[in-house]
Amino acid sequence: MQIQQLASDTALKYNIKYSISGPGVDHPPLNVFYVEKETGNLFVTCPIDREEYPEFHIICYATTPEGYTPETPLVHIIRIDDENDNPPVFDRDVFIFYICENSRIGTVVGQVTATDRDEPNTLHTRVKYRIVSQDLQTYHSSVAFAIHPELGSITVASADLDRETASEYKLKIEARDLDGDELGLCSTVDVIVMIEDTNDNIPQLVQTMYEVEIYENTENIELLRIAIKDDDDFGTPSWLATFTIIEGNEDNTFSITVDRETNEGVLCALKGLDYEQVKERRLEIVVNNEAPYDPASNARGLSMNTATVIIKIRNQDEGPVFDPCEYILHIKECLPRGTVVGNYQARDPETENSEGMRYRIINDFCNWITINHKGQLKTTKMLDRDALNMEDSPCNVTIRATDRSGKTGIGKIVIYLVDENDNYPVITRKNYIMCEDEGPIFITAFDADLPPYSGPFHFDIEEPMSATWSITPHDDESALLALEEDINYGNYTIVLKISDNEGHSGISEIMLHYCNCVIPNGIMCEQEEKKTGSGKQTLLPRAKWQQGQLLSYSLGTDRHLDKPPAGMMNAAVSMNAGEMMNAAVRMNAVETMNAAVSMNTVKGKIGSREGLEVIQGEGRLTPDLDRGGCRRMAQSLLSLRKSYRDLHSEWQNFTNSHLAEVLSVFCEACKKVTFNVPSNLEAGTLIGKVNLKRCLRTSNLVSSTDPNFLILEDGSVYTTNAVSLSSEKKAFSIVLKDLQEHKQKEIHVNLLSHSKKTHKPGEIVLRRSKRRWAPVPTLLMENSLGPFPMQIKQLVSDTSERYNITYSISGPGVDRPPLNYFYIEKETGNLFVTRPIDREEYEQFEIICYAKTVDGYTPELPLQHVIRIGDDNDNPPIFDPDTCTFTVLENSRSGTVIGQMTATDRDEPGTLHTKLKYRIVSQNPLPQKGPGIFNINPDSGSITLVTPTLDREGINKYILQIEARDMGGQSYGLCNTGTAIIEVADANDHAPMCEHERYEASVLENTAGAKVVDITVLDQDERGTPGWHATLNIIKGNEDGAFKIETNQDSNVGTLCVQKGLDYEKNKERRLEIVVVNAAPYVLAPNSRPISTSTCYVTVKVQNVDEGPAFEPSVYILNVKERTEVGTMVGQYLARDPETGNSEGIRYRIINDPCKWITINDAGQIRTTSLLDRDIPDLQMHQCNVTVSATDRSGKTGTGVVVVNLEDENDNFPVIPPQDYVMCRDKEPVLLTAVDADLPPNTTPFSFGTSDPRWRIIPNDDKSAFLTPVGQLDYGDYVVPVMDPNILPVKTGNVVTSDQGAGMGAVGIKAGGPECFEMVKGTKYQTLESQGRGHLTLDSAKGGGSHTLDGRGYGQSAAEAYRYSYSEWQNFTHPQLTERLYLCGQDEEHKNAEDYVLSYNYEGRGSPAGSVGCCTDQQDEEALDFLDQLEPKFRTLAETCIKR
Repeated sequence: MQIQQLASDTALKYNIKYSISGPGVDHPPLNVFYVEKETGNLFVTCPIDREEYPEFHIICYATTPEGYTPETPLVHIIRIDDENDNPPVFDRDVFIFYICENSRIGTVVGQVTATDRDEPNTLHTRVKYRIVSQDLQTYHSSVAFAIHPELGSITVASADLDRETASEYKLKIEARDLDGDELGLCSTVDVIVMIEDTNDNIPQLVQTMYEVEIYENTENIELLRIAIKDDDDFGTPSWLATFTIIEGNEDNTFSITVDRETNEGVLCALKGLDYEQVKERRLEIVVNNEAPYDPASNARGLSMNTATVIIKIRNQDEGPVFDPCEYILHIKECLPRGTVVGNYQARDPETENSEGMRYRIINDFCNWITINHKGQLKTTKMLDRDALNMEDSPCNVTIRATDRSGKTGIGKIVIYLVDENDNYPVITRKNYIMCEDEGPIFITAFDADLPPYSGPFHFDIEEPMSATWSITPHDDESALLALEEDINYGNYTIVLKISDNEGHSGISEIMLHYCNCVIPNGIMCEQEEKKTGSGKQTLLPRAKWQQGQLLSYSLGTDRHLDKPPAGMMNAAVSMNAGEMMNAAVRMNAVETMNAAVSMNTVKGKIGSREGLEVIQGEGRLTPDLDRGGCRRMAQSLLSLRKSYRDLHSEWQNFTNSHLAEVLSVFCEACKKVTFNVPSNLEAGTLIGKVNLKRCLRTSNLVSSTDPNFLILEDGSVYTTNAVSLSSEKKAFSIVLKDLQEHKQKEIHVNLLSHSKKTHKPGEIVLRRSKRRWAPVPTLLMENSLGPFPMQIKQLVSDTSERYNITYSISGPGVDRPPLNYFYIEKETGNLFVTRPIDREEYEQFEIICYAKTVDGYTPELPLQHVIRIGDDNDNPPIFDPDTCTFTVLENSRSGTVIGQMTATDRDEPGTLHTKLKYRIVSQNPLPQKGPGIFNINPDSGSITLVTPTLDREGINKYILQIEARDMGGQSYGLCNTGTAIIEVADANDHAPMCEHERYEASVLENTAGAKVVDITVLDQDERGTPGWHATLNIIKGNEDGAFKIETNQDSNVGTLCVQKGLDYEKNKERRLEIVVVNAAPYVLAPNSRPISTSTCYVTVKVQNVDEGPAFEPSVYILNVKERTEVGTMVGQYLARDPETGNSEGIRYRIINDPCKWITINDAGQIRTTSLLDRDIPDLQMHQCNVTVSATDRSGKTGTGVVVVNLEDENDNFPVIPPQDYVMCRDKEPVLLTAVDADLPPNTTPFSFGTSDPRWRIIPNDDKSAFLTPVGQLDYGDYVVPVMDPNILPVKTGNVVTSDQGAGMGAVGIKAGGPECFEMVKGTKYQTLESQGRGHLTLDSAKGGGSHTLDGRGYGQSAAEAYRYSYSEWQNFTHPQLTERLYLCGQDEEHKNAEDYVLSYNYEGRGSPAGSVGCCTDQQDEEALDFLDQLEPKFRTLAETCIKR
């Protein structure tokens, strides 16, 4: 199909060939368009779908056969007009929505959406929705759902949705385009609405009265099951029941739970019941659902469903019962043996007496008391808190009572030893040194009793030494001893009397050495003389101390000094074993302790072949001493240690560093352990495992007395070096130390080798050995207490058997930072650590070990040795940050995660030292009742909500103290606390309320914009939030829109204003109903009822005002038929006085009439002023607005508007626009189109006819017909008369055409040869003159005569007449091009036609070429003179197409 013709102006000069390219031609889609090379006719080859290709941009070329291109390539746009060929399509095949039963009318269920592929923003894509069908007739008398026609939103239309009646509805939804018109295309979709269950059915008890029996004293037994019935969905919270005992369980003896499978209440007895106390229990149990009850909108409130359970208790024979079951017994210490200290009896529950009972102690670790048949408790010995094994109090004793029938009962006695003042204060230290120039010395006392039987102490000096010495109190436990007069250097015995707080006193002696304390050249207390009244006295002989040298000195008595002078604690006292034992027997407690301490030396020994040796801080008992009195000394020392456990800090500093090693010498070891091992053990071999906790529950330091063995924390025993059991037996000890409790124990380990395997003579024996120059890594506990330097390893090289090997090390911790942490003895290879090490600072050290000869030879390769630092739990968890703030909405449900507190521990990861547990220590403010509101996950630290009781209006902030504890949360773990601040955010759980329910106000009538009243809104939610901001809406009484209400968002005050003036005469009072809601949706608290909206009522009283006249209606529509005679009354427009309601005395006048069509008199009558015709150019608007004023007697005025509409009359006949037609040799029919200036129904259909027998008329449509010859015609010009006999008789004329037209159609036909391609203008012309009111005279140049026609229909201008374009022209061009060309004819700048009409510039002076177009004749230029007579519509085109 041809759609366009391309033409180039250069075709007059060149032989132009046309071609095109682009999409639709040689780009996909291919071959949709093509162009005829010679003619430029553009054709489309197939139908085109606009949805696939909305437009094509093709490039047009005009070239000569030689390839010359005189024209620039042209981009031509072909737009595809939309046709409604696509129905709406839903984006899903099936829509499934869910809605709760009993939903209110208007609740949105869901939304369906359909799209249309046709052109947007047209009727083709304007979709309307409707419900075609819904299967509701079974359950509802009316439809249950409605749909919004434009949005597709489905809403509830019936309040009778009940899941128990119908759980599913099926709807069929239609979407239709063309705005829902029945001619539009449509499609349908199925919508399934699933009705979800709500708790609108309360659980019903199957039985309301139960009676059960239970034996007394029976615990944790199920009594009965309470069955219920609930119509809600199985397994949902609306179906699951909750049972509560509301009466009869005040002692919490019973509990009731729910079997979630059967929904039965399971009643259990948690505690035993006593028949003797009560023989029957009565319980009231109420049943509810887990979900809150949500009744239907028209349902009544339901009462509580309660069951009664009667529990009858059956009696049974019981054993005796102690009362109380736990008896607290306080016993004073030092009571004589056999003293009665209490009475503890059991009774028979049946008889309530204690006769015939027998008592027996079945568990007593302390063995402090006995019990007889009367229940009397007596002491078994004199109990002293200070005695051995009686320090730890209390003591638990279990008693069993047996009655005559053999039934038994158990009771428990908790015994506390009450302290008595049975000890007097004693001096904590016996020997002192006073220097001449240093002043007084401190004397400290200790009392083994507890307050108030201890300090403060009172010190006195016994006579006669009080004159020489003085003592003054210093604090509760110490005093200052001062010298009052000059004395000689020497040793003095001072007797002190010390009393405790209760006056209990004792005598203590101290030995004091007085000297000048000067040590020049290493000599202390040089021998000198001091003149006194008594003469000369010889002081201490010269003494000199060197490291490692034994020191002995005498005090001038037979007794050795058991405490060396100050600064000489490392000296050793030389005494043999016998002297040691004798001294231990005869010395008092302080002397024995000092003697024991003085034995702990760095390098020294007690000089004896037998007895005790202390070498390098390691003590052991020789066999002789172990068999002798050593055990008694150990017991004595242990007793002293317990007695003096709370001594003064000076005493502790003096003893603690040495006492543990001394006690380790004398204390008994734990159970011995024996391992059977091969005779040769390689380094790193696991020997076995020892249970360390069985010996000492808590041990900070685990070591071995033999460096060839390594003991791990779990008790595993490894060899550190290769060990050979040559004697088939080897023994060492595992030393366990609790540094906090100052406890130490040993486990003796014996290694027994297997029997040696005998080999036959000549048998080849393979032996495997491992070099000792590759020890296992060393494990060193961090923060070790020493003593330092402390040996941790011994490095041994196998080459030491052949060479004199010296050892050295280097690396981090040695000669690289951190410096001097380790050193090695060159000769022995013993590796030492010099100080405690923090694992968090240094996890391990990799040192390089060297084994060299004296001359520098290296027989061994350097060894990299790893020293791992074992972790000690020395770092508490740390919260970072220590304070966290979280926010949670009020009314949040249980289990809501609020936030997470996180702590970190610097100790070794993956161990108990870093396994943290969290717990809530405190909560502020505390809950009024029940458990805490918050819970914390012990592992993750996540804080969750326990109960849904958060209410911001009650408490808006909670402060929690969170504890993080390592060691898996054990009590001995380190802990730290952090703070969690939980801020409760506001939720819209309070409905806004009007301050007053009713308001009254008055306003003047006809007043617009006046304020009526302010309405204050009250809301308990947080100020300034969407849950607090109120919105006021007038829901009743404002149907005419006379009022409006605006809300101040800062104050929540709504201001009611008058938007339109009120009329007192119509309504003297207006009553408004105003509802207030929040901007945010309501958030209901759990188990709460729906929030109702607040409504207030405003009564507005209208006050009367004297008004001017008012037109009714204010706008008067006046329809006037055209050609109405002048002065015809066409209507009446009256105003009335609003007060009286009549129109008397009112004068009218027109104050604005732009058309001058009408007048109005004082009676309000409206008449025409001129002949009105719709066809007159000045009246083409066909409507005019006239403003009329009315004035009453008082001079008040009112205005009204008259809208005058001209109605069309059938005063025009159809005409064929003047035009000449060309019929070619093929006799293609000519299409004739008629036009009529009238409006329907005074127009089409037209009827065509002709009186010329040579021609025949064939109807085409309502407005056109085809003209075709009857037979053969010669080439030439023909004038054919065409008429419409149904409208007006037409006389035939010989005129070809006219500039103005006439009531008849005279069509000029030119019959020619093949060259007749263009439309030509006829050679005969006619003129038209106006004669009077629409009568036209047509003068013909051919045919003579004149005809008078009543042709008012063609009285308009030629430009207006040609708004009706020819049908052939319409077929040739785009449907919109006619209007574009018309506008082009009115606008010289062609602004509105640039899309389709291109302006061609003048191609140069003297150019013979004209314009090339579809209407161009290929004759010479003189044949184009007819263009001078073209109508105005084509004048612009003509000026472009011809050279002037």
